[in-house]
Amino acid sequence: MAKESFKERVRLEIIKAAKKYKEVYVDCEYLICSEAFVKKDYYIIAAKEDNFQHLTGVHSQINAQSFFDMCYEGTLSEKDFDFVKRGQDEKDVKGTVRRKIKVLPDIMGLFKAGLQAEESFKKNKVICSFATADGNCTLGFSESEKARPKSLIKGNELKNPRPVELILKRKTGTELFDEIVVGNSMALSKYKENIEKLVASDLFYTYRGEHMLNEHLILKMIEFDKGDPKRIQHFTKVYEYAHMIGQLEGLDEKKQKILDIAAILHDIGIRPSEVKYGRCDGKLQEQEGPAYARKMLEDFLEVTKEEIDRVCYLIGHHHTYMGVDGEDYQILLEADFLVNAYEDELSPESICTFRENVFRTKTGTELLNIMYNLKYS
Repeated sequence: MAKESFKERVRLEIIKAAKKYKEVYVDCEYLICSEAFVKKDYYIIAAKEDNFQHLTGVHSQINAQSFFDMCYEGTLSEKDFDFVKRGQDEKDVKGTVRRKIKVLPDIMGLFKAGLQAEESFKKNKVICSFATADGNCTLGFSESEKARPKSLIKGNELKNPRPVELILKRKTGTELFDEIVVGNSMALSKYKENIEKLVASDLFYTYRGEHMLNEHLILKMIEFDKGDPKRIQHFTKVYEYAHMIGQLEGLDEKKQKILDIAAILHDIGIRPSEVKYGRCDGKLQEQEGPAYARKMLEDFLEVTKEEIDRVCYLIGHHHTYMGVDGEDYQILLEADFLVNAYEDELSPESICTFRENVFRTKTGTELLNIMYNLKYS
């Protein structure tokens, strides 16, 4: 059996790659976000069929569109291309083609976790608006409104790479990006301001899912209180007690949701109060907190305006013990005190007084009595 020639191997590889290239790059467009990008907030990748030939490294007298069509249809023959390029040794061209076809399949799976990016990428005489790399190959993109694949290099050639945090996908010809390829709800939230008009509105909700609302809100609040572990420990404990009391007291789903959110955010006014006034007493927390809570919750489409209003009301009253107008309000006061009594090292007498004046739920009262070994009232 005759040994397969290098040219025949190239022909077979690029025919095979053409179908996948159309599926991945031509039929779909991608929005990519990374802290590597300074000149632009994001890039949109939109390949064309006539980009394909350049990525293979071969030379052809056929125009780039016809070249792709023949590859895609499987009709490309050895006489339709060669390795002869002006000013280059044929051996060097073959070496380049050999390296390119080896990594050509890799670009079809390039959009995955671990991808890195670099803006204003340069390699030899090639200048790209940005390039991505996954360790196996580097793919550079053209400088245009919609970036096209321009340069394919074996290995990682990035000099100052930063992680790609978010890649969204849409079918070519559609208006909105509606699928997350790389990233999570935190990345969506981070870049929301810049990309919101390009993204299907339900994507923010659909991807996170309401059952993960509390977890993602906790992460946002941890970031808000960054560098202050004591405060972070406090609100997470209050949330756990509030959630438990609400569950055991039989709150309906809507009230439980509002209580959980309010417990996570109840002290959001502390840091702004310290910055603005140099102190953070309870009344200032109630005064400053609601505006910051409302702004944070705007990123969570699964929280309705009515729910946000109630959460902000609870935050604005969580140090007010008169006129308690709901189970969510009552439980928030009790959960906050369960933690404060320990953190502030209150005396048994002070705890008992607060219990008599404020505690009303069976679960909250039992927790307080057991935790601090109090005599039952």
